[in-house]
Amino acid sequence: MNEVKINVKLIGVEEATAKAERYVELLKEAKTLADELASVEFEIGIKQATDSSQESIIPLDEKSITKSSDLLTRSLKTL
Repeated sequence: MNEVKINVKLIGVEEATAKAERYVELLKEAKTLADELASVEFEIGIKQATDSSQESIIPLDEKSITKSSDLLTRSLKTL
């Protein structure tokens, strides 16, 4: 059996690897920021149009804040 040598030059592999590594770092940073946002509590003050002297504080629904964080967390777990 004869031995055959083939020289192959891969173009763009290093650049693609660097971009993939940067992408992973950005995803990690995004997850950290999403987790921080999910732990923040908000209060919204609402004044009635007919009587501006009455004001009530309504807490923002936690579910609406954490939905995007949960989606990001699930996406990152697949990496």
